[in-house]
Amino acid sequence: MPVGSTFTPVDLAAALDHGAVLSPGQSASPITPASKFNGDDGITIKNQQGGELLDSNDPTELLHQRNDVSTKRGYITLRKAMEQSVKTPYVQLGEYLGYDNVEAGALKAGLLRSSLPVSPCDLRLFSFFRFPASGVDLFPGPHDVKPGPSPDHASDLCSCGATRGTAEAVP
Repeated sequence: MPVGSTFTPVDLAAALDHGAVLSPGQSASPITPASKFNGDDGITIKNQQGGELLDSNDPTELLHQRNDVSTKRGYITLRKAMEQSVKTPYVQLGEYLGYDNVEAGALKAGLLRSSLPVSPCDLRLFSFFRFPASGVDLFPGPHDVKPGPSPDHASDLCSCGATRGTAEAVP
């Protein structure tokens, strides 16, 4: 499941529900928007056991997560990371949450199991329509899109080839 700026609300919601394993061998610790994670560009990402994730495309063979800007931010709150679209804290949080908890958070937020894994475009559409609607199912898909003009900004979000239309609540 790709983690992008549009998926950070799902990661945060899952973390609020489940907590995250911050130290190997420990149980999950509570997570809040004030929890701090490393916001530096190029950090290595670790799993719940403390091992560094591998990336065969990197010369070091370790996964170095990149942000959009190579700024040294140090440890920042998850709130600030979301506000500034800093990726590294949320990629690390996703690993500390565990894939099962991230998936459970996505399902609870309304993504359909049949849509997992999702494309980056699906995530943009999901974040645009579902979260601002307080969980009301406005996620446009083949079953719930009516032909018509796109909502504000939806044409930008749909530029990856998704169906355009006016989303209406699914009964």
